[in-house]
Amino acid sequence: MKNYIYLLSFLVFSVNATTLEEQYPNFFSCKTDTYIDRISGAVHGDYFLERKLLPCKQDNSVAEFCVKDTFYGLPITKIIIPDSYPVVAFYINLPLSKVKKTLKDKLNFNVKEINSYTEPTIVSDGKNKSILMCDSDEQ
Repeated sequence: MKNYIYLLSFLVFSVNATTLEEQYPNFFSCKTDTYIDRISGAVHGDYFLERKLLPCKQDNSVAEFCVKDTFYGLPITKIIIPDSYPVVAFYINLPLSKVKKTLKDKLNFNVKEINSYTEPTIVSDGKNKSILMCDSDEQ
């Protein structure tokens, strides 16, 4: 009986947890509000707080979070967030062409390969990996 209660508690938590889509509802217009507070070091964002995520790597003012999640069906392995800037980068375990096709098919969104402060940009990260990012001009 105890095991069932733990399983039920886990399932309830999993169902109610903030998704990446919910954390970044305005990602495709490059409006993000996730950042690392410079003073406390705390992450601003429910997705990170609910999971008690800590950076798997932190260099100077950039935090790298290792995750195993999806964003609109894309397999996310890392999320990069610099401190105090509304910028986010998703490391995706798919080649550039498949990411572009998925975004086009699911959201009718044509992602750019050049930096645009108003829309996400995509770059290749090796043969079978991509980086989808938003870089705000509010820096």
